[in-house]
Parts: sequence; C-alpha cells; structure tokens
Amino acid sequence: MLLISNHMLWCQDIDALEFPKYIKSEVSQTVYAYIHSKNTEITKKLDSLKASERKSLTDNIIGTWEYLESECNDCIAVKKDKSKKQYIQITPHKILFYEGKISKKNLIKTEEFEFTNQLDMFSDLKNLVYANKSLWSFNVDKTGKYLRIYWTGKEDKTSRNRVASGFVFNYYQKIK
Repeated sequence: MLLISNHMLWCQDIDALEFPKYIKSEVSQTVYAYIHSKNTEITKKLDSLKASERKSLTDNIIGTWEYLESECNDCIAVKKDKSKKQYIQITPHKILFYEGKISKKNLIKTEEFEFTNQLDMFSDLKNLVYANKSLWSFNVDKTGKYLRIYWTGKEDKTSRNRVASGFVFNYYQKIK
C-alpha cells in the first residue's frame, strides 16, 4: 500500500489540481467599497469577511506539507536538488520550514503566522506577511491535499505593491 501511495504522489499532475481561480465577488466588491469610502458599515462588513475568509484558510492549511515542485511560466527553469526533502509545518501561530527530516536540527526558517492588513484592488484578504514584509498567497486545492504558495508582493506602512509577472508557484502535499 505504501508503494502505491508514493507512486501516486510522483505521478500527480500539478496542472490537474483545482485551486481557487478568482477572488470571491463579495470580497472584491467590499474591498473596493472600503478603499473608496471607509464608512462604518463597509468596515464592519469587511471585518466580518476577513474573519470568515481567514478562519477558512487557517483551518485548511494547518498541518505538515511536503514539497513537490515549483512552476513558473515566465521563468527559466532551474533544477532543484531533490535529494533533500523540504517540508513546511503550519501551526496557528508559526510557519516552520525544514530541509531534510523534520527536526530542530533541520529547521531552516520560522515565520509568524500573520495576515496582512494592507489592501488593494486585488486583495483576497488572506495574504500572509513574513518578517521581511513580503506577502504570500496560500491556497489549498479542492481535495484539501495540496497546497500552493506564491509570493504576491511586498507591504510597507501604508500600502502594498504587487508582482506583475514571474509568479513562482510552490506545490506541497499534505502528509499530516
């Protein structure tokens, strides 16, 4: 059974996975209204949407994920050393990155689990912000077994900028 499971992992076609393609219209309309008016009613609606969208994402990404591959349509392909497995462990408060076995010795980076509050016309309310102020999108496919992570831009004190092209999508499979 273990052989079949591992074989299925390596045969998985990343392009066949179904990740959310668009920001929900209610979210985009509310963000637009907030940016242009910031009245109390819109702020309350936005806060409610933030809470539900973020809880949903958090519930789906908590766990341990094994790196599968990266994909970039606008980039020159770079071979990665697949001899060292990479993992991400996501808790409600931290994101831990490992190279090799999951152990303190192999921990290469830790980030706080923190959502950005900088919004723009393309915000989906669920971008995470790392210590260096880079913004990251985390999405789980429809089955809940695969995670896609990509860099979306950088924030500063009053705004955010966006990556226009060259998105590098990193794919992971849930193992716990």
